[in-house]
Amino acid sequence: MTLDSEHACVIDLDGVVWLAGEPLRGAAEGVALLRDAGVPVLFVTNNSAPTVGQLLDRLVSAGIAARGDEVVTSGLSAAALVGDDQRVLVVGAAGLLEALDERGATVVHAEPDCVVVGWTDLFDYDTCDRAARAIRAGARFIATNLDPTFPMPTGLRPGTGAIVAAVATAAECEPLVAGKPSPAMRDLVLSRSGVGAVIGDRKTTDGAFAEALGVPFAHVASAVERGAAGDPGTYLSLLDAARHLLA
Repeated sequence: MTLDSEHACVIDLDGVVWLAGEPLRGAAEGVALLRDAGVPVLFVTNNSAPTVGQLLDRLVSAGIAARGDEVVTSGLSAAALVGDDQRVLVVGAAGLLEALDERGATVVHAEPDCVVVGWTDLFDYDTCDRAARAIRAGARFIATNLDPTFPMPTGLRPGTGAIVAAVATAAECEPLVAGKPSPAMRDLVLSRSGVGAVIGDRKTTDGAFAEALGVPFAHVASAVERGAAGDPGTYLSLLDAARHLLA
């Protein structure tokens, strides 16, 4: 499958377009190159914390204009797995709460139908205990993603996968995963557009997502996976990756 007007390029955000909100070199130019070639773009992130509006604002700050339907988050994918009349216990931040609200789910603190776990910096023992108890009582367990780390200028911070692992261990139950490279995210992305390639910085998520879609993967070296200089398929920036895919 090739990149064309009907097959979008899926682009990761953290570590590819920006790092801790700071635009990365070549990101805006890479998106512009793809669009100038007539290729649509979809920004697909496993970060469930920001709202779609916040991500659109960050894209503008990075020199990239985008529409809401060009942004897909693991929070939106997780919400799609929840029934619109279900009671949900949420371990997460504003983006996940927004997605569940748009889905029509009711956020509760007790007796939920399902527990949805995403990234939050407010995770503590009591939160883990409450989530695990609900899962043991029969609530479905949904994780936005399993990324173990999150890139920051100072290095790697614990990611959603670390939080999910704590809840899974306490509940002795494995979650249904919503983010890349899961079938749930694949279905959500394909409902927006056909896909011709994936650009990302994590081979275990972005690379596996490309494999699930049956399309090429261009790996952008970041704090997550640097890659050796000259590694086939590894590029220093989004611009370099876009040039390769369009060559």
